[in-house]
Amino acid sequence: MQSIIQELQSLPAKLSASCWRCSWFSAPMRATIAGRKAGSLDRFAFIQAEKERVQLIDHIGACERIKGAPLASVFSIKIRRFLFLYLTVLPVAVVDKVGIWTPGL
Repeated sequence: MQSIIQELQSLPAKLSASCWRCSWFSAPMRATIAGRKAGSLDRFAFIQAEKERVQLIDHIGACERIKGAPLASVFSIKIRRFLFLYLTVLPVAVVDKVGIWTPGL
């Protein structure tokens, strides 16, 4: 249990710069560590918080892998064309609901 507490305390040093942007996560985990040391947090809640932390780190790692993966130029062109077509047709599609406030018509 002590190694988990030490690992949680060293969490900011282990995270990459892009992951550390989610600093909103560090304050609740510090409160969890403090609660566990003070005895106000039961064992089940601490283990559950640890599972959530591990799952969050896994998801952040997956997001960083997706972010770092190169996108083929063909896909980039197709995405650009689709967005252009979608944004061109969108005002026509919402003219019934928005009426005079429809942009671009």
